[in-house]
Amino acid sequence: MLRFVAKRLMLAIPTMLLSASVVFFLARILPGDPALSILGDAASEQALVALRARLGLDQPLLTQYVGFLGALLRFDLGRSMISGHAITAEVLEVLPYTIELTVFAIGFGVLLGVPAGIAAALARNRLPDYLSRFGSLIGLSCPPFFLAICLLLVFAIYIPLFPVISAPDTATIGGRIAALILPGVTLGIIFLAFVARSSRAAMLEVLPEQYIRTARMKGLSEKAVVFRHACRNALLPIVTVTGLYFGILMGNAVVTEIVFTRPGLGKLIIGALNSRDYVMLQGLTIVYCFIVVVVNLATDLVYGLVDPRVKVR
Repeated sequence: MLRFVAKRLMLAIPTMLLSASVVFFLARILPGDPALSILGDAASEQALVALRARLGLDQPLLTQYVGFLGALLRFDLGRSMISGHAITAEVLEVLPYTIELTVFAIGFGVLLGVPAGIAAALARNRLPDYLSRFGSLIGLSCPPFFLAICLLLVFAIYIPLFPVISAPDTATIGGRIAALILPGVTLGIIFLAFVARSSRAAMLEVLPEQYIRTARMKGLSEKAVVFRHACRNALLPIVTVTGLYFGILMGNAVVTEIVFTRPGLGKLIIGALNSRDYVMLQGLTIVYCFIVVVVNLATDLVYGLVDPRVKVR
């Protein structure tokens, strides 16, 4: 197991380095002058030169790149071009809110999507199957911003069960959970629909297998056959979907956080876009890349735990 983990870590490190390098060079080839964006068209040439020197933009590209990598090794993402605050500190302050929202959406999707997919596969071409497929289609077709507005209107205004503004810094655990439900459900609906479809397809592929028929011939109950043999082997595609969707959900969390006025990386991204804070955007993109790499690494490790044959390859 240690060898398997070491091999995956050795693959993750160059992936992170490559991701950070691509983000750095993409930020440098974007059109426009960051100094001019900050100071405006009325700025004097002296002020522009002084600001470029302060930001290090007057240095050769290779020097900037080496300094960038050195700072990254110290977990230093630089300072915001607008506020001057350390980006690492700003990211660490709001990252837990985005992680919390994404984990809630993942849990919501898995807890409801897997049973729905299994039930649909066991009742193929019957009413539960039709309902599951129809619900999945609706979930995949519904844009998150539209769903968020609908949930706000119904469950925060007409039926005031949850707060309109998702303020997670409440004093009580109940208030914190209440602030998380509507944005979490909004973010998790698409994932729920995808998990239900994936679970159904995986179960339909596993159920006709020879070892399932053998288990039934041995006299095992249908419950034991499904949960002890079929579900375990149908779990790998669900692990894959969950790992892939974690990064997608973190990206979609931007819209959800804005609609529900919730703190998180989304607020930082929108603020950086509006003010053309390239350094902040560069830092946030690197954070997203690193999170995706770490989640994929965790997915590979879970693969190894669920199916020991993976560790042999």
